Amino acid sequence: MFGRFIKVVPECEVCGLEMHHHRADDLPPYLVIFIVAHIVGYLILEAELGYEVPLWVSLTVWPLVTVGMALALLQPVKGAVVGLQYALGMHGFAALPRPRDELRAEGEGPAGETPRGAIDGRIAGAGIGHA
Repeated sequence: MFGRFIKVVPECEVCGLEMHHHRADDLPPYLVIFIVAHIVGYLILEAELGYEVPLWVSLTVWPLVTVGMALALLQPVKGAVVGLQYALGMHGFAALPRPRDELRAEGEGPAGETPRGAIDGRIAGAGIGHA
């Protein structure tokens, strides 16, 4: 799904689904900040209230934990946001490519698409997130 760390590939290597039109934008970093801030904030609070932690330890450990957690969560969260867009048929994911076996049976080329939604078979453009 990713060509580089958080750069989504233009199309799926397996099924040919175009993914260049996804709109993850700023949501993944916001979610990562929200998650990491709550976890690290709680850990800092517990460490400060339960132990006498020297200042140099706090200034060394907590930034490293924060950056490490943010980098570890950024790619999975972006994948989840793109997956959510796919599941809801948002931003160009409503017109899915037809399975290759079905295309071969009908004699169509790889450009054949059906107007069904991602999961529930709804008509393209008739759902959440379509402008």
